[in-house]
Amino acid sequence: MTPWLNYFLEANLCLCFLLLLYRLFLWRQTAFTSQRCILLGATLVSIVIPLWHTAAPGTDLSVEQVMPTAWLDVITVGPQNTPSAAADGWWYMRWFYGAGITFFAIRLLFRLWQLARLARRHRATDSYHGIPVAVLPAPHCTFSFFGRIFLGSEGTLPGARTWVLRHEQVHVRQYHSLDILWIYILQAVFWVNPVLVIYKRLLTELHEFEADARSAADSEVREYCSLLAKVALASADVPIAHSFSHSFILKRINMIKQHKTGLSTARVAMLTFCATAFCYFIVSSEQVAAQQEPARDVFAGVSPDADASFRATRDVYTSAPQDAVLEVVDEMPEYYQNGMQGLLTFLKDNIKYPTDERKRHVEGTVFIRFVVEKDGSVSAANVQKGVSKGLDDEALRVAKLTRWTPGKAGGKIVRTRMVLPIQYKLGS
Repeated sequence: MTPWLNYFLEANLCLCFLLLLYRLFLWRQTAFTSQRCILLGATLVSIVIPLWHTAAPGTDLSVEQVMPTAWLDVITVGPQNTPSAAADGWWYMRWFYGAGITFFAIRLLFRLWQLARLARRHRATDSYHGIPVAVLPAPHCTFSFFGRIFLGSEGTLPGARTWVLRHEQVHVRQYHSLDILWIYILQAVFWVNPVLVIYKRLLTELHEFEADARSAADSEVREYCSLLAKVALASADVPIAHSFSHSFILKRINMIKQHKTGLSTARVAMLTFCATAFCYFIVSSEQVAAQQEPARDVFAGVSPDADASFRATRDVYTSAPQDAVLEVVDEMPEYYQNGMQGLLTFLKDNIKYPTDERKRHVEGTVFIRFVVEKDGSVSAANVQKGVSKGLDDEALRVAKLTRWTPGKAGGKIVRTRMVLPIQYKLGS
């Protein structure tokens, strides 16, 4: 697991859990404006909270005890002493995820382009309370987008024009288009999360309920409901915009007839408490990147000396926090010349496949744990899991020769513990 994937998982977890809370406490309520604000707030909190981590006193919710040290990629040394880095397991996922973002971003831009082309073809010829109105020919449906109303076939119904314009005016005045555009952007970024489809549907319904309620507030409700019943149950021509015609007409009619009430204090209090507790859990859990192998397998057979070294380092951390050896930092150390590629070049020039082990066809992975000091030097290097004395000594020798760009935490240079896996592998 990488930091970007960790953020992605936490953000999607927040989106799912906060939607569940909405369903539990605010389902079928009639405080449409408040519900809309809460849904939008849930999406904003979901993308911000995973960026904020803090250490809560007495709370240890991380997986640091399972995998306490950051690992470098496995470096393979062959019989020709030519090191190579193991393929990044998340490389394919990053490309796949990036391709999805690109696809949905292009889809959004294409729909905006469709809307812009429609606006150019049909200029505003009228206005309603200062809002430009463009008349569309059949079979286009009525919709609005930001500061313009596009009047379609619904406006030709007897006595319908005024109420249709009043309905779309609410969408414009309440900036409902901004909500939908925001959800489309989130869908492009978190496209693998199906709950965003639910967010979009709920927001669209709330927009229609709010527009219906405000439109019929000073009018005859029965007459307005009769208008809705006459409107064709067709989808909008422009999916990103608001359409007067939707397939949930019956639900809209029922909502218009319901008595409008505000959100109860108890519901809001319970929702706030549960959301706050969950967000506290997220920000208190500094997730550590998962590594190439399970920790139990890697550290099963740790030498007593290495364990003593680990305990000594831990004691240093306790007694002198300013010189603590950190396991996870904001910026992990990198090889001081050209990063991983530079490390491969260094190992190519310095590491050797011991002759005795090559003759005996000894293979395996040696795990070297060390501390990158504030000046980039290596200290406390030891073999955490070895293969043979020859392979272990060679890997340890070379690891001690490396130099690094030190890690940073909170903008400050810190001591960081690392693990360098070196795999010795002979050809078949």
